[in-house]
Amino acid sequence: MRRFDWSIPRLLVTMAIVVAGLAYVGKFFTVDPVADRGAGEPFTGSWWFPRGGPYILGFDSPGGPGKLDIDGETIVQGTGEQKVRRVYSPGVHAVSFDAPAGARLLWHPPGRRGALEYVPPSSLSAQPPELATFTAPGSEIGAALVATAILVVIVLGGLTLARPIVHGRGGPGTMIFVVALVVRLYGLGDAGQTWDEDEYWSSGRNYVVNVLRHDAAPESWRWNFQHPPLTKYLAGVGALWMDGFGVSRVLFALMGAGTCVLAFSIGRRLFSTRVGAFAGVCAALMPHLIAHSRVIGHETPSAFFWSLAVWLALRVNDAHNRDEEVHYIAPGSADLVVRVAAVGVAVGLAAATRYPNLLVAPLVGALVLLETPRDRLLKTAALGIVIAPLVAAATFVAIWPLMWHDPIAKIRAGYEIMRQQHLAEPYLGSVVQVPPWHYFPVYLMATTPVVLLAAAFVGGAVRAAVLREKGMLLLLLWLVAPLGVAFSPVRQDGVRYILPALPALAVAAAAGIDLLAVRSRNIFAALGLVLGLVGYLGFTCLRIQPYDLDYFGEQVGGPSAVQRKHWFEVGWWGEGIADAVDHVNARAKKGDVVARLVFPTHVTWFREDLWEHLVEQPGNADWYVVNDMWELERGPFVPPPGVRLVYQVQAEGASLVRVYHRE
Repeated sequence: MRRFDWSIPRLLVTMAIVVAGLAYVGKFFTVDPVADRGAGEPFTGSWWFPRGGPYILGFDSPGGPGKLDIDGETIVQGTGEQKVRRVYSPGVHAVSFDAPAGARLLWHPPGRRGALEYVPPSSLSAQPPELATFTAPGSEIGAALVATAILVVIVLGGLTLARPIVHGRGGPGTMIFVVALVVRLYGLGDAGQTWDEDEYWSSGRNYVVNVLRHDAAPESWRWNFQHPPLTKYLAGVGALWMDGFGVSRVLFALMGAGTCVLAFSIGRRLFSTRVGAFAGVCAALMPHLIAHSRVIGHETPSAFFWSLAVWLALRVNDAHNRDEEVHYIAPGSADLVVRVAAVGVAVGLAAATRYPNLLVAPLVGALVLLETPRDRLLKTAALGIVIAPLVAAATFVAIWPLMWHDPIAKIRAGYEIMRQQHLAEPYLGSVVQVPPWHYFPVYLMATTPVVLLAAAFVGGAVRAAVLREKGMLLLLLWLVAPLGVAFSPVRQDGVRYILPALPALAVAAAAGIDLLAVRSRNIFAALGLVLGLVGYLGFTCLRIQPYDLDYFGEQVGGPSAVQRKHWFEVGWWGEGIADAVDHVNARAKKGDVVARLVFPTHVTWFREDLWEHLVEQPGNADWYVVNDMWELERGPFVPPPGVRLVYQVQAEGASLVRVYHRE
């Protein structure tokens, strides 16, 4: 009997010690001059404001009443969380804050909303405005270094534990990662700020600061508590580096590229290295996988952890460190326990990203049993039923301190928020509040490049029905499982809730393409097929760039036909608004009245002076900024006399945002 490999437990213990040590050191890099001051000591000095516009300023003073003065004026006072909205110019402002010890300042600079942020110490100075100096205001470089080091340790440890991904023939996986990452970094941020990015960025920043300050108090984890924390941890690490979304978006792009490598590894595991390579390329160039890897959201981590859970489930009963060929060399009992526990960790991390990701649990259970030899079925099932759920639950609770205090009540409260449907949306020619059950399957077919869709259906059907390959059955289960979200209260906002199905679709399409290439029996025909696929996907991505979130395939006529026929949502994320606002900022005169007729509204970074005359109704204005989502709720915008269209942001002919100007 093969001896148990102790390298995995040793690595896990080492990782835990290093992470704990870094977290301990992090407390020395998160000293807050306001929250850490002594009792009865008011904070007086300066506050750096990065840009002009509306600020949400306030504080949290649970220990008693507080009072906040800006530029000698009392703007807000009271006990607990207090806030007020005021328009300020950029630069240094005098601040005085009198509150009990432990109270801390909160804010939102222009362009963000949702969870208020702890004010970075680098944005505060104990000196008066005329003497104050600031180094990298808006950031916390020391804390960012510690948090990034923790993330690097976890990632490197995970790669070491998952070394079979790059074991043996690792070259294709590395190349796929590089290509996928370059594609995702190209045009990063060009679409502008989108829905919820600021919410996750702000709350995530608070979460990471809480971790480094060893703060597990329930009230410190109330920010955006309706969503689990993992997405916010990732965003928060990037948020410590700068007052902007750039670094956080890069981290999500890296994770998105990692999903493409997992698609390669799963394709190799189920079929061959060739299929795996095709799958990795397909995933790397799928518009919606690219789009969601460029923004801060739950979608990219969800797709990653679903793919990771699937890959780990397929390997539960595989030989140790095998490359391609499947040999059922039964792992020892201890090895089997470790592998089942690893699946549980992946399921726990998926659930800690988004609650509907619990749908991955029955999927991986089915995959493990279908890939287990008959003589080991009972033992594997028993271990899976006992160990995997316990490990998944322990992982979920361990990484979220909010669950350490009355978790059932917290989950129920979050559910009450999440079950609320968003605004009505167009679907197949009608405007619906709650879409029907077929909403997600239809969206999946409408937002997949038609060549991949055809390859997945035609090639997949042949491999399943004629060749009777087991891999196609496993892929079908993976493809269908995310669609189970259709039976939840959350049916809205397009393909994002079922994004974990896209890597499965990429593998299925790769299997079909591989079948066609092999059956062609001509090396030049096969090469032409592959190059044609890559060229088609590359052209598709370039054509929709940078508004990949609004990609719709040729099978439905593209974004312009979809918008014209009111089949699906276009522009829901707020993409293109930044471009239109930049156009107005560059041309509007001081004192011009701007009508902001867009949805969402918080992504509009107008010039400071324009906020003084900003209106929300289509009355008598000099400038009108309008998008399709506003018109969906308020009705079509009819330009008043003397007003003409001067600028338009489009995605393949679909109008995302329009700018009108009064002559």
